[in-house]
Amino acid sequence: MLIFIPLGTEVTEMEKYPNINRKFNSFEINSGKGNKKEGDYIIFVNGKQVKDEDTFELLCTEIISEKDAIKFLYFLWEIGEIEKQEDEPLVFDSINVRDFNDKIKTFLYVVWHRLIIDDINYPLPRFNGRQRLLGQIYILLAKKFNFELPNEIKSIPEEVYRLGFPEGIEEKIKTETWAEIYILYKKFVNLSKNLMGDDC
Repeated sequence: MLIFIPLGTEVTEMEKYPNINRKFNSFEINSGKGNKKEGDYIIFVNGKQVKDEDTFELLCTEIISEKDAIKFLYFLWEIGEIEKQEDEPLVFDSINVRDFNDKIKTFLYVVWHRLIIDDINYPLPRFNGRQRLLGQIYILLAKKFNFELPNEIKSIPEEVYRLGFPEGIEEKIKTETWAEIYILYKKFVNLSKNLMGDDC
């Protein structure tokens, strides 16, 4: 029988960013100092920096059924409401006991950190903070499984979703539209809970 001992995170006062050292079996997660704002940090999985497009690519390939998508989106929303870095042990433990595979667990954990990073670098109300990344993930899976989306979003090619709306493309989503998508995602979560109950 294997016994898993989590390694944890710590924040040094000198660096002011979390020193992450976590594992989900073969997936090792670490952090490094970012350069956008004080407190900014970047995430590595098995020594490679994780970009948004890595997350979107994984979601396209690993979430293969509507039920899986609903369960993933519901749980992501749940941990996404935990906004303080010091609550990281709670988030890690919550992810670790779920029945997702190790790759999805890893990226749930990474996305949770990315939400905090976005709050640091793009704070509300001037920017979108975590709302944009949550919205991007919802759009990607909503497009794939025909969940509710605004008509203007439905017309955007999937390749744009998968790249995370990069710079230099024609398709743009305004700051206020990201807020609307965030509210739509919340509505979806509430509906999912009513439909699926404990299966979420």
